[in-house]
Amino acid sequence: GCQAASGMQAPLLGSGKAPVKQDSSVLPQTAQGRFFKNLKTAVPLLGWAPKYQSSMLRGDLVGGVTLGLVLVNQSFAHASLCRAPLIHGPYSCLLPPVVYCFLGSCM
Repeated sequence: GCQAASGMQAPLLGSGKAPVKQDSSVLPQTAQGRFFKNLKTAVPLLGWAPKYQSSMLRGDLVGGVTLGLVLVNQSFAHASLCRAPLIHGPYSCLLPPVVYCFLGSCM
C-alpha cells in the first residue's frame, strides 16, 4: 500500500485492516523476508555464524574434542551393553551432536 508521511502504512481498500507502523530494522514482510526469517529459526547456525568471534574458537575446539573423546568411549560401552558389534556404537552416538551443531540452539 501507500506510505504516509507519518511512517504508517495506509490500509488497502476494503481490507478492513488498521494501519501498521513499519519498523525499518525488521526484514520486509515479503515472501523472501519471511522465508529467511523462518530459515534462521529452523537453522540457528545461520543467525549466530556471521557474528562468531575468532576469540571463541579455542574454547569451542577444546569443548568439541572433549565431547568427542567422551562420546567415543560412551558409544563403545553402549554397544557392548547391547551386545551389538562395537562399530555400531560410534554410528549411533556421534551423529546427534553433529546434527545439533546445525539445528540446535542453547537459547
